[in-house]
Amino acid sequence: MEIKYELPRFLAGTLTREDYTDWLDLKAGSHFERDRERFGTQLERSRANYKEDIHDAARSSEGKDFYTGEQLDWSLIGTYDNEEAQRKGGEYRKELALLPTVDHEDPASPDTELRICGMQTNDWKSVLTVGELEDQCKKFLRARGYEIASASSS
Repeated sequence: MEIKYELPRFLAGTLTREDYTDWLDLKAGSHFERDRERFGTQLERSRANYKEDIHDAARSSEGKDFYTGEQLDWSLIGTYDNEEAQRKGGEYRKELALLPTVDHEDPASPDTELRICGMQTNDWKSVLTVGELEDQCKKFLRARGYEIASASSS
C-alpha cells in the first residue's frame, strides 16, 4: 500500500509518521471548516485539498518558518492545551512561539497559498497579507529610528 503522506525528512527522529498525519488531519479539518464558514460557496478547496496543500507547505518549509526563516520546534506538535492557554494567556503563546502552524498567505482569498510558520508569526500576521505585514514592520522600525533599505538595493 502506498503511503500518501510520507514524513518529511526533516522530521525524522522528531515525530512519527502517525503523529504527523494526525497533525495534518487536524490542521486540514480546522482550516477547511473555518474557511467554509468564512468564504461559503467561494471555497473550492476540499478537506483533502487542504491536507495536500498543508503537506506540500510542510515539506517545502524544511522545518522553518516561511516568513522569518526560524527553525520551528516540531516536537511541540500536539502539545497545545486550551485550559493552560486560558490560564496563562499571552505568556503561554510566547512559550509556544515556535509551534508550527498553518497560515493563509492572503487571509482574504479562498485560494491563497498555505504557509507553515510559528504560532508567534501567525499571531503577528493574523489578518494581514505579506505586503501589509511588511508595511507594518517598516513603520514599526522607522518609528524607532531604523532606516529601511529596499530589498532590491541589498
